[in-house]
Amino acid sequence: MSALQLIKAYELMGGFTAKLLAEAHKIALSMFTDDDCTVFLSFTGNLIATGLRGVIADLISRGYIDVIITTGGAVDHDIARCFGGKYYHGSFDLDDVMLSEMNIHRLGNIVIPLESYGF
Repeated sequence: MSALQLIKAYELMGGFTAKLLAEAHKIALSMFTDDDCTVFLSFTGNLIATGLRGVIADLISRGYIDVIITTGGAVDHDIARCFGGKYYHGSFDLDDVMLSEMNIHRLGNIVIPLESYGF
């Protein structure tokens, strides 16, 4: 099953988020095929830290995005990644006090050694 077939199946299902995903696909397709549409992408910095950095970069390089609105955290995480900062999978329920004592920052379920930020 292709991604497009899956989205069409979701539209027919109609339950919970499935239908909304199909609607989002229609909106995105409309935006990306309308030459008069200026596409804005707004996101918080944690998306860069949690793995969508490459996806966002691809969207920009392929010309799908015209304007980006983001937080300073996006720049911070991007710089850390560019200079080899390490990001690891963790858990939402890790003990923040223990992590702090180990010089590790937790961002949701991502753990980042403070040295990744130049500390």
